[in-house]
Amino acid sequence: MLMLMLALPCADRCPYVLSHLVCNAGLAPFVGLSSSLLLHQLWRNLLDLNIFRFVVYPSYVVQRKGVMSDDGLGRTWQCNVFRHYILVHTLSYFTYHLEDRCALTISHILG
Repeated sequence: MLMLMLALPCADRCPYVLSHLVCNAGLAPFVGLSSSLLLHQLWRNLLDLNIFRFVVYPSYVVQRKGVMSDDGLGRTWQCNVFRHYILVHTLSYFTYHLEDRCALTISHILG
């Protein structure tokens, strides 16, 4: 609900018309690296002669599952999806009269 408390004053103080909004998020509860998965992906990508994939699309990171926020929502979902929804929905009341308005939300964790 912190996002709602931040969005309303932002919309009130905005002296200009907001027609485009880009939201970007990428949060995950990483806890470490798996050495066996790291070696497996390194070997596979070396055989394919594709070391770029090893760096850009790591399959060797380990994440915790089921991490909840203080609000009782899933932390990753709340940060990557719900905060964008609250921000765009709250600011849309101030831009409803515009014909050309755009909100782009991006949530991406490499993996």
